[in-house]
Amino acid sequence: MNNDLISIIMPAFNAEKFISETIKSVINQSYKNWELIIVDDGSNDSTKNICSQFSKKDFRIKLYSKTNEGVSVARNYGLKQATGKYIMFLDADDIYTENMIKTMYEVMQSQNVDIVKANYYKIKNNLRIQNTEQFENKKYSHLEIEKEVIPLLLEEKFHCYVWLLMIKKELVSEFNNQIHIFEDFNFYIDVLLKANSLYMMKDELYGYNADNENSLTKKNVESNIDSMLLAEKIIKETLNNYNQDSNENIKILDTRILVDIINYIYVLQYQKNFEIAIKKYNELLENENFKLIKSNYTEKYATKKEKIFTQQIIKKHYVLFKLLCTIKNIKNKGK
Repeated sequence: MNNDLISIIMPAFNAEKFISETIKSVINQSYKNWELIIVDDGSNDSTKNICSQFSKKDFRIKLYSKTNEGVSVARNYGLKQATGKYIMFLDADDIYTENMIKTMYEVMQSQNVDIVKANYYKIKNNLRIQNTEQFENKKYSHLEIEKEVIPLLLEEKFHCYVWLLMIKKELVSEFNNQIHIFEDFNFYIDVLLKANSLYMMKDELYGYNADNENSLTKKNVESNIDSMLLAEKIIKETLNNYNQDSNENIKILDTRILVDIINYIYVLQYQKNFEIAIKKYNELLENENFKLIKSNYTEKYATKKEKIFTQQIIKKHYVLFKLLCTIKNIKNKGK
């Protein structure tokens, strides 16, 4: 079996706490024919210096530096430098298990597919936590991707983490840098609908660092809400480009977008106060795109908890919504 070059794209911004272990997890791969393309996105800590030390010792590690423009621009910059036959991604605070590249590459070859998707586990307080998303090993044709995988993705039955993918380079387009949320989602849909075939693996090969998740108080909530409205338009355009914008797919998409926006309304009241959150929601009600998203909301694509939360605010039962927020606040503060 030929050992083709694998290009790994890793944006890095102020990742000094974790990045050494991340890079070591690539160096320790059982598969050796890779290039790690690190794009330092304007870090102001020691991230660049740490990466520089590794790149001086291993010619396969290539470091580029640029001004801070966000993860999508950094990934696009890295993609332009990539020379491998296959593309993978890595976040600067996560890790590859020792056989991740080897296992995915062997599946890519043996199954003769365009994309391989692995599974992941979480790392929290140095403990390994199994992922609740469990899938059996399965190969999907292009038609099955359209009919089975895309609806599952839109419904968020599995997450669109690009760092779980190994992709033939010719399928990879740039990330849309107009949005800073759901950019992975749009990228995922685009590459899947270009692919002739996909293999989804149940093997948990990627270690996701849950210790570095953003807290509720750190999110730029109002900006995220506005970005989600733009992202919904862009994702619809992507679906339309591949004739996948059926009424049902749009209902699934808009239900998930609405649920996520309502969750950000909750975060906004947690971060500021309830009156500011409701003011933002009332502003959304004047937005034509939000009105359309709201009209497409379909309860069967929401979980029981989501239905309870979402129903109260879309029906303007603000007293009940505030009560639910208060209960959830108490639970979050107790974590």
